[in-house]
Amino acid sequence: MNPPESSPKVDDDIPIVMTHGFGSGLAMFYRNLDDLSARSGRRVFAVDWLGMGRSSRAEYPARSFWGSLGREKVGEEQVRPDQVDYFLDSLEQWRKEMGIERMHLLGHSWGGYLSTRYTQKYPDRVETLILASPFGVADFNAEVFPPEEPKTSKKSLPVVARMVLQMWGMNYTPQYILRLMGPWAAEKAHAAVDRRFGDAMTADEKRLACDYLLNLALLAPAGEYSLHAFARVLTSPKFGLYAREPLRKIIMHTATPTTFIYGDNDWMYHPQVAQIVAANHEQVAAHTIAGAGHHVYLDQPARFNDCVLQAIASASPATAAQ
Repeated sequence: MNPPESSPKVDDDIPIVMTHGFGSGLAMFYRNLDDLSARSGRRVFAVDWLGMGRSSRAEYPARSFWGSLGREKVGEEQVRPDQVDYFLDSLEQWRKEMGIERMHLLGHSWGGYLSTRYTQKYPDRVETLILASPFGVADFNAEVFPPEEPKTSKKSLPVVARMVLQMWGMNYTPQYILRLMGPWAAEKAHAAVDRRFGDAMTADEKRLACDYLLNLALLAPAGEYSLHAFARVLTSPKFGLYAREPLRKIIMHTATPTTFIYGDNDWMYHPQVAQIVAANHEQVAAHTIAGAGHHVYLDQPARFNDCVLQAIASASPATAAQ
């Protein structure tokens, strides 16, 4: 998206590139694109990750069923390079094809995780990194649990939870469940969207968003298999979802200006974010937006866009929008 003629002029041609989260697509940034482009004076791109959204469904190098069940240890290296490069190298190829030298890279949730890994591999191509409620920040090995904290075991979990864990190990995904539901999928998906967004969206917005996300889920599976490749469910000493290769150490030592953006009711936020900011405060900042949850860019689009523009201005004040 090109900025309108009335937009402020900038001294560089560094665009904003936005990447979506797991099970989502570029169209979910519909509340942000026009405003960001107009106020920044920059081109704004929203892209679908390979194997997700409306991108081509190239076969993903998924984890095997037999290679994962019952063989995982905390801290063990689990992610194969080809499972990460599937996403990173395709984004890099897109960048080359578009003739973009450097970009302000923004990622939401799963896209935040992948955008950080892209920045780690191609640091010269990222001017600023903006992480909207990113997945995978916390390192389980850096967790501090109170001695009196009751430990959770798989046997103590409800039957449904144990079934979910078993299906997780077998590489089943939420999209697989929707495909399995057949004609009942639409009803369940509409109920989930309505429950999540409530009055934050109009009835038409919720209908369109649900139809869009459901149709993405019904496409041939590919990139969705990265869910089990990158993430693990741990039950002891506390139930939680963690990245196999967390972002904590990467961001603590990054030389790329990085900004976290969370909602004040954001289930993805983790206290380790504050530790990361304190350890690398010259390069890393964090913002919390009131009245927003995990989908902070949709819940409070104007405030979210403010934080994005502030992150860009802080990293390159000479080229910031006036």
